[in-house]
Amino acid sequence: MKNIKSYLEDTIKNLELEQWTGLYTQLDLKEKEPLFPRLKEIQAEDRKEREIGIEEVFKASENLCIIGEPGAGKTTSLKWLFLKYAKNALTEKNSLIPVYVDLTRFTSAYEDFDGFIKGIIKDLPLLDKGFVFLIDGLDVLTEERVNLIEKFISSYHQNRFIASSRKEARLLFEKKLEILPLDEGKMKEYAKRYLKDKAGDFLNELDKSPQLKDLARNPQMLYMMMRIFGKSGGSLPENRASLYQGFVDYIYEYNREERRVGFAHTKYEIENFLSGLGFKFQCKNVVSLEEKDISEIKEMKADCERLGLICFFENGVKFSPHQTFQEYFAARRLKELDEKQVYISAVLEHPKWREKEALQR
Repeated sequence: MKNIKSYLEDTIKNLELEQWTGLYTQLDLKEKEPLFPRLKEIQAEDRKEREIGIEEVFKASENLCIIGEPGAGKTTSLKWLFLKYAKNALTEKNSLIPVYVDLTRFTSAYEDFDGFIKGIIKDLPLLDKGFVFLIDGLDVLTEERVNLIEKFISSYHQNRFIASSRKEARLLFEKKLEILPLDEGKMKEYAKRYLKDKAGDFLNELDKSPQLKDLARNPQMLYMMMRIFGKSGGSLPENRASLYQGFVDYIYEYNREERRVGFAHTKYEIENFLSGLGFKFQCKNVVSLEEKDISEIKEMKADCERLGLICFFENGVKFSPHQTFQEYFAARRLKELDEKQVYISAVLEHPKWREKEALQR
């Protein structure tokens, strides 16, 4: 029990989950399931749908996959579930022990999924039952790596598994729950939690732009808008591209002015490096790389870490705080190359570039 307590408390601290106790807005999901689950050939029109709250996922017992668009709240929902399970395990005997699994860190350095999981749970024994594995980001993996996870699930099938993924990825479970966009009530709740007495002014400003309000139904974009609104003295960006650029500006100014962080390179140099790095990641269809595979990383590492848009971990480098920043910077480089009339049509034929093109609109 002592090892379990230490593991849970350390993970809550490392994932910075306690801060979410008063900030997380519980999301709604749409369940799609066959009327006759054993008939896998069933047609889409024969499926029934119902809406549920994220709390019901915690109370349920079956394996499932949470799906959603980029920034819909998949990662935050899994981390909220981890916190719920952890607090339950710390107070009640025989409760499931949660394991949060960030698949962006499941790099080629790991030959199998078992070894990767053992590195996460550290001193805890990997048992046939008693765990709930919260597997985040199936869409970031190759088919070969997903097969390793499928093998692990088969070996430890008496545990519970909840995965997350973008819609286009291969899913491991028949039961799927899709995160719904924020409705008017959820948007107001979210804004009040973060902006408090300034929430009304923010929502009034948001009402002036139907385009931005539609984007704000995405939790990540709503969060970025609120941060920009608070810093800019009450103004909002015009579109999705200026939203991401505005948030990057916000992070840079916040670190420089409020945290008194010094940068060795100019903002232009840092962003230029990040654009090249994002483009490289997208062309390789990866969300992390080993440091040795990235030129200029030694020179730029300190500034990128200070800025918080890149995360360095044991076996690699990835963009932070969200994968969409990798895609945003890749889209910036893509636009630059297009304006210079560099031949890139072969790259654009790949479907993974569709979202990146949208980030420049």
